[in-house]
Amino acid sequence: MTFGAFVKEKRGGKNLSLREVAARIGVDPAYLSRVEGGKVRPSEHLIAQLAPILGCSADDLALMAGQLPQRVRSALERSGAAPADAVRELTTLYATEAPEVPQLPKTNAKRRGRTAKTVSTPGELLAALQPTLSLFEPGEEPSTAFGAGIGEHTGATARHKIAMVERKVDPRNALNDLTSTEWIPETISVWTQRGLGAGHADAQIERQHPAPFSFTDVARLIRFFSKPGDLVLDPFSGIGSTLKACALEGRRGVGIELNPRYAQLTRERLKREVMMDKGPITEQDILEGDARLVLQTLDDDSVDFIVTSPPYWNILHKEDHKAKQERKERDLDTRYSDDPRDLGNVKDYEAFLGELTSILAQCGQVLKRKKYLAIIVSDFRDKSKFIMFHADLAYALEQHNFGLRGIKVLYQRHKRIFPYGYPYAYVPNIHHQYILILQNER
Repeated sequence: MTFGAFVKEKRGGKNLSLREVAARIGVDPAYLSRVEGGKVRPSEHLIAQLAPILGCSADDLALMAGQLPQRVRSALERSGAAPADAVRELTTLYATEAPEVPQLPKTNAKRRGRTAKTVSTPGELLAALQPTLSLFEPGEEPSTAFGAGIGEHTGATARHKIAMVERKVDPRNALNDLTSTEWIPETISVWTQRGLGAGHADAQIERQHPAPFSFTDVARLIRFFSKPGDLVLDPFSGIGSTLKACALEGRRGVGIELNPRYAQLTRERLKREVMMDKGPITEQDILEGDARLVLQTLDDDSVDFIVTSPPYWNILHKEDHKAKQERKERDLDTRYSDDPRDLGNVKDYEAFLGELTSILAQCGQVLKRKKYLAIIVSDFRDKSKFIMFHADLAYALEQHNFGLRGIKVLYQRHKRIFPYGYPYAYVPNIHHQYILILQNER
């Protein structure tokens, strides 16, 4: 039985719908559906959340997903011999007590006309995991097995190496830890925006910000442009979507936020939505202040990936239907702040573009060479003029050693439609954003 089929059977036995389970664990129902269908690999966080709801062991679920359980991964930070012993104990126990034993991770064997191998005995399961176990034989600590100089993040690096062995990640892949089948869909130039929905319990803090972006979309970018344990920076952190995504994806995050209120809401959000019994999954830092000054305190060449959604000039100052109906009636913020340092309060577009470009150019100093910067932006109207903000910003950054490598369209199909322009002139309902993908060429 596959992982997805097992989850579906378990929740069915408890008379739980897919939407009910998704709501309880705080994920998009579409995502859980793809997991059950075997189209998406479950994360460790998802497995940990599913286990108590389904009434089963998180270790069993991890094995069914073709992953080493968390307690084995934790052992990596203590001893090189412990993982091998723990896996042998766990797999023997699982194979003798569980009614069914997990299948090996899926391959392309079926397409080639061969039958995929299924593990049916403890011996076969141990044999399947032997490439992983051999990395941690007694007397060989993780720092020795993977080379010297790994530094303070040895544990995260070791877990990443194990994941590569389990999931057959190409050893030449220095960008992320995705397999070829996981890599290719992420290169599609159009994504559909995913979110929890305004009524979800974990969306209530996010709604306090006038222009949040979905942590699930940021998580996709983080998974593609970084590896577990890497350092990710968001110079316009806002309500902390990037830091939440970093925590869930096992990356270290640093966010810079000018507004003290949003910085505090970010801390509350991480504590409420991410923290587990043993604390945050990974270290997340929120630095309060002007990004122009805070960036000067960060070490050069210290960041592995930058992802952000900066202010879209002063468009939040406009009193349109959306602001009146969706924000003011609910007593929610309609502007970032009244701080004169806030880019959302700059009156002249060219001045705004220059300031934003200057800040992102500073980011190029802390970002490692050849690493990537992803910027989520949107075009907008200024009275009757349509501003191609994404194109202006991309061109400006190319003058500062950031080469444009591609653009994604983020389709926002959930947005409401308003009668802009009717019945006098064409005025678009803008239901998409752009994700600029740039590479540090310095």
